[in-house]
Amino acid sequence: AEDAAVGTSALQVEDLINYGFLPEFVGRFPVLAKLQALSEAQMMHVMTTPRNALLKQYRALFAADGIDLHFTEGALQAIADRARASNTGARGLRSIVEESLLEAMYLLPSWSSRGVQHVLVTQATIDDGKLPELHPLPLPEAKVD
Repeated sequence: AEDAAVGTSALQVEDLINYGFLPEFVGRFPVLAKLQALSEAQMMHVMTTPRNALLKQYRALFAADGIDLHFTEGALQAIADRARASNTGARGLRSIVEESLLEAMYLLPSWSSRGVQHVLVTQATIDDGKLPELHPLPLPEAKVD
């Protein structure tokens, strides 16, 4: 309910001055705009859809070691929920994924040499800090995004 009220009125120069910005500084802004926080669905879109999307970058990193990286829908939702709860928006997505996959990235070479071909990031990986699921065979299509 609180988010719905954000951005409903036009931003005025006086608002920024009252917030604490110096008038000389505010006078140099060519455009003033209010922004609304992204929804979880919008953050999930940002993580997966653009050409250089965050999850595509991590998939390429894992692919360099010959491992396919996959995320469950629950994992994507958990990442978006954490970013929204911490009010970091889309910029916070990278740090959440990085924190969740840091140990896995160090273990990639050993997993590859042991025959692991697929890594599945689940909601437990994001929420509880567990390692992703390791699979030597292709994953069932229903489990992957």
